[in-house]
Amino acid sequence: MLEYQQVTSQKQTLKINPQQVQFLNLLQLGEYELDAYLANETVENPFLQEAKSTEKSYTLNCSSNIAEQNNWLENQSRETSFQDYLLEQLSYLFLNENELAIARFIVSSLDEKGFLKHSSEEIAEDFGFNCNKFIEEEEVNGVLLKLSRLEPKGIGARDITEYLSLQLDNYPLAKSIIVKHIEDVGAKNYEAISQSLGITIGELKEELCFISKLNPYPAYGYAHIDQTETNKIFPEYKIEIEGDNIIGSLVKKSAGKYIVDKSYLSSLGKSKESGARKFLKSKLFSANWIVEALQQREETMSVVLKEIIGRQEAFFKSGGDYQELKPMILKDIAERVDLTISTISRVTSNKYLDTPFGTICLKNLFSESIITTNGEIVSNKEVQNKVEVLINNENKIEPLTDKQISYELSKSGIQLTRRTITKYRENLSISSSKLRRTLGQ
Repeated sequence: MLEYQQVTSQKQTLKINPQQVQFLNLLQLGEYELDAYLANETVENPFLQEAKSTEKSYTLNCSSNIAEQNNWLENQSRETSFQDYLLEQLSYLFLNENELAIARFIVSSLDEKGFLKHSSEEIAEDFGFNCNKFIEEEEVNGVLLKLSRLEPKGIGARDITEYLSLQLDNYPLAKSIIVKHIEDVGAKNYEAISQSLGITIGELKEELCFISKLNPYPAYGYAHIDQTETNKIFPEYKIEIEGDNIIGSLVKKSAGKYIVDKSYLSSLGKSKESGARKFLKSKLFSANWIVEALQQREETMSVVLKEIIGRQEAFFKSGGDYQELKPMILKDIAERVDLTISTISRVTSNKYLDTPFGTICLKNLFSESIITTNGEIVSNKEVQNKVEVLINNENKIEPLTDKQISYELSKSGIQLTRRTITKYRENLSISSSKLRRTLGQ
């Protein structure tokens, strides 16, 4: 018969309050995201306000003519987008009003590489929905035919195969290679292509050399159709090297730029409705928390940056030589600055560092250690760099396999499996030896 008995036991559990969770999320935000977050909070929270700058601003007073000239020069200096370039050419096609509307709609539907990913039927339906005007699929095809006269040649192509083939109308052999063997070209199955087309490897090499000089996509060389601020990198940290000293700092400081507007406290005291008082109290608490959290965020980031600089001093002084990079993991920093690994991860994740030798991602400064057969400790970043050097200096006709790279590294005491080499190579976005192979003479 089973007996039931009550037992008292103790165990430790870690509980994180909502404010701690919110602070960790705040740590993880990049500068662009943080600005958006604070801008939204100042709109929704009457107590949170941006502090007025004490710096004097100066306005250049100039005549309207000079201002107009400056605006004209500024507009002329802007990079012309691919979309704008096509729209400027539409006037040369002598389109009627309906065709012009369809042409503009098609141009606006091109992706950032200039490809048209929609079928004529889909374009007709989308045009009817957006412009409240029904059109036939044949009308779309007619406009596409006229758009094909624009520069660069191949406007309206759906993919790279179609685009390249349109550029090769007067070159039948090269066009056959693209239309019939585009996948073989990508996989570098040169023997299969030469046998199928009845040409020699030398002739194939000449055709591929010619094809390689073509534009890979319509918008090649032009500004993207949709360029947004979110595609840009905004470094959160920066370092300056003055003699033997490395000075680290935050690029932008938000602490001190936001204050709690106490003028609304009178509204809190006068309000008689419990719902309104509760709302104002929650907003006041939130505003105070944000101001304090911004200060704590910057202090945490500064402490972590200082520790990273201390550990990677040789790397920074060498101008970014990854052979000077010391093994360093999140736990190393966490133990030194007395913070959790999770906090260090958030402070460094998706964060960038502006240096005299370029902008680098902070996560690239972290690496596992590898012990060589000589007892030397090196970082896996240094080993990845060695892999890249070996591949860059290889014979492109007979490129090194991952197994051969592993053997070459073993000569310097670095013992790694083929699978590890494959992982490092893929981290470097380098193709396999088969895809790196080029044609010989």
